Amino acid sequence: MIVHLVFFRWKAGTKTSEVEKIFSCIRALKGKCKGIIGLRCGKNFNDHAHNYTHGLVVSFKDKKSLDAYMSHPEHKKIVHDIEKIEEHVMVIDLVDHNIY
Repeated sequence: MIVHLVFFRWKAGTKTSEVEKIFSCIRALKGKCKGIIGLRCGKNFNDHAHNYTHGLVVSFKDKKSLDAYMSHPEHKKIVHDIEKIEEHVMVIDLVDHNIY
């Protein structure tokens, strides 16, 4: 299994409605991209996150599924929209051998 972690820090002045629209579009990808096992996103409440205010966790069956997600036209549009309001984004992809 592959776990795709994304942490977002938005530009000053970014509206909550802009972030909610992006996450709504991301959630819709679950039904459009094969190989997604799970998808969660939301607002961070931890004070030790270096001002990253939101996060995304997507689990994939395998690397091929992650690659398909990354190249999906709707994902690319969402990334374009994120780039307009992001201050910084951190992405980590890891192989999870601990399937419970």
